[in-house]
Parts: sequence; structure tokens; C-alpha cells
Amino acid sequence: MFVGSDVNGINPGTFDMSGGTLDVGDDITVGDTVMGTMTMSNGAASTADDFILNTKSSLTMTGGTLRVGDRLTTAGNANLFVDGGELTVDDDFFLFGDARATVDSGSIIVHDKLRFDDDVLRTGKMTINGGVVRSNEFGYVDVSDVHILRGIVEINGSGAYQVEAFNPGPISSSPVSQLSVPYAQQLIADGYFITSELAPLSLVATSIVVPEFDGRTNVAFTQISLVPEPASATGLLLTGGLLLRRRDLLS
Repeated sequence: MFVGSDVNGINPGTFDMSGGTLDVGDDITVGDTVMGTMTMSNGAASTADDFILNTKSSLTMTGGTLRVGDRLTTAGNANLFVDGGELTVDDDFFLFGDARATVDSGSIIVHDKLRFDDDVLRTGKMTINGGVVRSNEFGYVDVSDVHILRGIVEINGSGAYQVEAFNPGPISSSPVSQLSVPYAQQLIADGYFITSELAPLSLVATSIVVPEFDGRTNVAFTQISLVPEPASATGLLLTGGLLLRRRDLLS
């Protein structure tokens, strides 16, 4: 299924889904030879294969459910916006180049990797202002055996990003692809996870249990979200500020 496919490369394509059911036996491609725009406010849509969001094209979800049977890929300068509903990806979710993904409410559930690719300048960005983004792995690019995380995840408000927890053992994933709490804290410190919120809010990584994921129950995840700084720390900051101000007045 193509949204935005004009052999003359002139007329953009649009598709609006406000209810009903759409089952596509292969790919959904938004933006083929021209710009494509897909909006979804209700109903249930699914693909048997990939969902491809090409350059300068967009998908906006405000409700309903969309299940991608294989991979979701967003090209450079593409925009994905979720403000309600549930987007489920059975395999990987790739953000290429300077693609943008924004979640204000609802959820994106990725059963394999969420991965930024091919942009050494880290211009790709996912912003989570509310709702949940959950993935089995947080992808990385392996260049000469050096793990390079490309792209930025910004978390604000009630938004949360959850990655299946790293569980070392006889069979284990890379600590980069499945996150331990200490490694997630390091990624926050290194600026891969950021926030626009002001103190006393700050990003922290915590351990949580998700009741069901990928056919398994009670699955351990590492969650990155905002929490207030401890009251004692805030009190010390305020007290310090008052003391400094008093000294200024007395001097």
C-alpha cells in the first residue's frame, strides 16, 4: 500500500483513518515518489511486513491501533507523532538521519531494537512528553568494535522510556542493547537521554517489572523517567541560596 506515489512526482498523497479495519498483506509506504501524509484517529490497522515512512513524510496517530508485522523505518526528515492509541512493532524500529519521533500520550511498543542509524552527528531525535515507549533493546552502531549510540532521546513530563533489563548469564545480550540501571545512568550523564524540564525534576533510571511483554510475564525492564530530586537536596540548595543572599546583604 502506497500513500504518496505519483509517477510524475507532483501530487502528494494523503490517507486518513478514523475507524474500521485495515489489513495490508505486505508493506505500507508513506511517501514514495512524492510526500505522503497518514493520519489515524481510530480503528485498527496492520501490516504483514514493513511500515516505511520516507523523507518529508509523516504519520500522526491520535487514537486506534497500528501493528507493524516486521520493521518500522523512518527516513531522514520524516516525522512520526503519537498522541494517543498504540503503535506496536514486531521487529525493529529504525530512525535514520534526522528523523523525528514525538510521543505525547499513548504508546510505542517495539519487540526488538529501537535504533538510531547512520548519522554520526546524532541529529535523529525521539521526544517522549507523555505515554510510554518500550523496547526489547536500545540499538547501537558497532564501528570497529566501538559501540556508538547515535541520536538523542528527550524525556519530559510524564513520559517514560523502558528497555528490557540486561541480565548477564550463560546466554545474555550486550549491556548496550539491553540496559542495566548503571549503564542507563551513564547514558543520562553522557547526554544521550536529556530533558527540558527544570529542577527539581531530573532523569533517573529505575528497575521495574512489566506484567507482559513478547509473550512473557513479569519481565524486568529499566525505565528512564523524571522524578523530583530528594527534598533534602532541594532544601540544601534553597538554604544555600538564602545564606548567600544574606551574606550579600550584610557585606
